[in-house]
This record gives sequence, C-alpha cells and structure tokens, in this order.
Amino acid sequence: MAIGNFFKAARLLFGGRAYEAAQKSEDRKEPPLVIADARAEIRTQDRLNLISRTRHLVRNHGFAREQVASMEIYAVGDGIFPQPATGNPEWNAEAEKLFRELFEKKPELSRRFTFGKLTRLVCRALDTDGEIFLILINNPLPRVQVMEAHRVSGKCDPKNRIFDGIRFDEHGAPASYFFIDDFDKEIEVEARFVIHVFIAERATDAHGVPQLQHATNSLIDARELFAIEKKGVKLIKEMPLAIESDRNADGETSSGDFVFGGSNTSDGTDPNAFKQLIGGGKIGKLIAGERIHEIGKDTPSTSFQTFLDYLARDASLGNVPYEFVSDSSKIGGAGVRLIVGRAARVFARRQQELIEQFLNPVWRFFVGWCITHKKLEAVENWDAVEWACPKCVTVDAGREAANDRADVQAGLISARDLFAQRGMRYDVELRQIAKEHALKRQLEKEYGLDAGALD
Repeated sequence: MAIGNFFKAARLLFGGRAYEAAQKSEDRKEPPLVIADARAEIRTQDRLNLISRTRHLVRNHGFAREQVASMEIYAVGDGIFPQPATGNPEWNAEAEKLFRELFEKKPELSRRFTFGKLTRLVCRALDTDGEIFLILINNPLPRVQVMEAHRVSGKCDPKNRIFDGIRFDEHGAPASYFFIDDFDKEIEVEARFVIHVFIAERATDAHGVPQLQHATNSLIDARELFAIEKKGVKLIKEMPLAIESDRNADGETSSGDFVFGGSNTSDGTDPNAFKQLIGGGKIGKLIAGERIHEIGKDTPSTSFQTFLDYLARDASLGNVPYEFVSDSSKIGGAGVRLIVGRAARVFARRQQELIEQFLNPVWRFFVGWCITHKKLEAVENWDAVEWACPKCVTVDAGREAANDRADVQAGLISARDLFAQRGMRYDVELRQIAKEHALKRQLEKEYGLDAGALD
C-alpha cells in the first residue's frame, strides 16, 4: 500500500503521459521554459529590440508596411469622432461643440497634429511599437503629451515593485511611470496622469509588444532571401552563358593529348570543330571538349515565389488577412466575401481597442476639464459617449446601403446610427441637409417656381 502511494505521489509530482505535447522529445527543439507573470517574461532590451526590428520592417518591407497602412486606413480612416450620449441633448451639443473648438484641432502639446491624425498615430504605434503613452496636461487648455514606447525608462527595482519603467501598487495596478525626457533625464509621472495604450494578451501584461512581432523573423528572412535571389538574377543578366571544358588547368584532355583548335589530327586541327552559320549572325568557335550552357535559366524558380508567399502568409496570421493585404486573385467570390468579412472583424477589434484604451480616457479628461473650468455642467452620466467610426469595408456596398435605408425607414436603426456607420457626424450632416433645403426654397421663390420644384 505504501509503495502504491509512493508511485501515485511520484506521478503527481513529475507528471503523467496524458498530454504528449508536454513531454520532451529529442526530435524537436524545446522552447525556453518561462512560467511567470507576463511582465517578467520580457526584459527591457528585448522589448527595445522588438521595436527596432518592427520599425525597420515597416520602413523597408512592402508587406509589413501594407499591413500597418491597411489597419490605419480601415480602422481609423479620416478619424474617429465623439458623439456625447447623455440624456441631455442640449448638453451633448455643447460638449461636442467645445470638443471641436478647444481640442480637436490641436490636441497634443506640440500642436502639430489634429485629433484625427493623433488617432492614426496611436493606431500605427500598436503595430510598430506595441504601445504608446499620453501624459495629460493643462497648458492652460487640455492637452496630451505623446511619449513613444522607447521613451519608457528601463528602471527596475523589484523590492519597490518597479519593473521596466513602471511602478506597481500592492494590487498590481500601475502607480507611476518613468520616462526619459529630451535631456536624457528620468522623470516619474503618476499613473492617473498617463494614458497607456496597448493591447493586453494576458492579465499580467505590463507592456505591449508590436502586433507584428511574431512575423519579424519570417519577414526578415524573406527580405534577405529575396535580395540574394535578386542579386543572382542580375548576375545571370550580365553573364547568361558559360563555357564548360573537359580540359584540366594545364590544357590537357583526360587522355593527356594537347588540343588546339579541335581534336587531335595529323595536322593538329579538326575541320568539324565548329560549323559556319549561313544567313547572318555571329560565329562562335569551341575547342574540342568545350560546351556552352545557360546559367540559371530557371532563376527565379516558381517554388521560390511559393516560399516567399508562405513567409508572408505566416506574417499575416493574427493580423489583416494575406489576401486582403497582398493578393486576392486566387480566391473566388465566396472566398473574397470571407476574407473581407474577416478583415472587417479585425478592423472592428482594433477600433474597440482604441475606444477603450485611448478615446474614452481622452474624452473623460476633456469633459472633466470643461466641468472643472465651468464650461459644462456636471450632468448625470457626463462621460457617456459614442464614437463615429469609418464605414466598414465590404464587397456588397450597394446591397448593404439599400438594407440600411430600409432599416431606417422601418425604425430598426436610427438615422444617427446610420451616419455613424458611414463615418459621418449626424449633426453636421443634418445641418448641411437643412441648409440645402433652405437654399432650394429661396431659389424657388426667387425664380417663381412651384414649391418643391427643386426637390
């Protein structure tokens, strides 16, 4: 009985054979065993290396650049703009007006970017850097100071709960951030004044990593292999033919007889060493034992292109689909709809990340400033807001537009929601429509037309 308990305890301690993937094998390389909180899995230098590689790829690799550009174009477009959603319509209109006047044109401290451009920069940073930081500042208007990921200090002091430039409280929440300013001086900023935008993949994530990080090795390999193949093609264009000889370095044939101008005959020449070309063209002469052959006539090979496509597909997994970014010629109508539908979900997910991590905190900061400075009243649910995102990408625009109009007429969705789906502002478009109707009525009176003649 005691022996049975011993073996039972041993199985619990060392594990059984229920999961083959958990067993070590000599046939494959074992990944490093790291079982810890996510913030302990990556060192400062590793994080900076990932940022450096991803930025390099986005600058120099077409596929990586298109991945980031597609996400920016379809997830943000011309911008994502607020629509206050409190129960007070007058307050909503005033809050939106103040946002346009005081914040939208120059939201960040350097005053170089609009709110739409700032949103696009934040979206790009998630792909290239994995994260971005915005410090909330009253200067004297509400502004944000942008801090890119490389500005985070690598300060580490586990005894004081500081890991890679972030100080945590006893509950694991960020208490403050350490940044490097323009003078290489380390500054500490309380977490309540910092908006940290990143995509968390685990509950213990402290930093974000570039969304392209899993693809860096594949894309770098593809770029290097393509450069080698391209160099080979250039060499072949410069030297397409080569002479292959059976003679050794001393000019001797395999039989040891010296040959000049042809095979060995009584007079040392061979009249059949070459043939005269009749009718124009160049005449070539080869010594016996020599042959001309083409170099690399199959370069680049079709299998090489397939290999490059595989690396690009590997890079697109988890991001915008390969066919959407690069080549959709090999898929049919149903496949196109599937790919576009999946891409739309990827863009919608990024929009939701931006809304939760960036847009909502910025709106609360702005409205809170307005309430503090008596420009708005503190109404109930003062921070309630909806966001007008760009229209979803689709291959059935005409059919969907007809369905949307029918839904509005049937009262299934509101006109405001329809405008938001198309990336348009309801109040702005409605005022423009009213102005156009007023102009029509004015012109009808001016030219003596019947009422409604211009409708």
